[in-house]
Amino acid sequence: MSQMDKNDVGAMLNRAVYEGDSGLLAEVADTIWEEALIEDSFPDQQFDHIMDMLQQEIFLNLEGAHRLLLLFESAWELLSDRQKARLLTELEKAYSKFSDNLAWFVASELFGEYFGDERALQVLQRLKKGEEEGPRSLVPHAFEHLIKAHHSDALARQAYEELMGMKKDPSKQVRNEANLSLQRLSLPEYEARPTIDNNS
Repeated sequence: MSQMDKNDVGAMLNRAVYEGDSGLLAEVADTIWEEALIEDSFPDQQFDHIMDMLQQEIFLNLEGAHRLLLLFESAWELLSDRQKARLLTELEKAYSKFSDNLAWFVASELFGEYFGDERALQVLQRLKKGEEEGPRSLVPHAFEHLIKAHHSDALARQAYEELMGMKKDPSKQVRNEANLSLQRLSLPEYEARPTIDNNS
């Protein structure tokens, strides 16, 4: 795998997806990661190929799709600002369409912990209104990570308020996930993170 040229990597990625081979998908992700380390940047050709995959139903229906998403956590510092912006856009579009519940989990980490900014907050505010219970149930996890990342008091406060609001979701599963996130954060229901000024 380490000797593949870029076209070979693309071909193997296609094969992994079309054959539903999540093990091969993980191998391809490792190869792209190695290539990114060597180049000290995420290769545009492979990035664009993955973005195309995020628009294809066959990939969205793949159990094990999360294995490719994990690549972006590993290679986060090697992504350009342009790549990060496109990833955020395409991941939002794809999020509710994944069949792999671990893909929702990894995406929620990417939104909350890795992006962790105002753009990600706006994405989560939209995703919390999604119709499907499963994908919506991982949005509290994303808010939790965004609060923990705590890039600014105002952002943490907004994320906390959104998380609190999900305690009123019509889905019991979503409400349970919101409560679990609040418990992990050790935040009482009546106040936000100690560093947040609720009067501002």
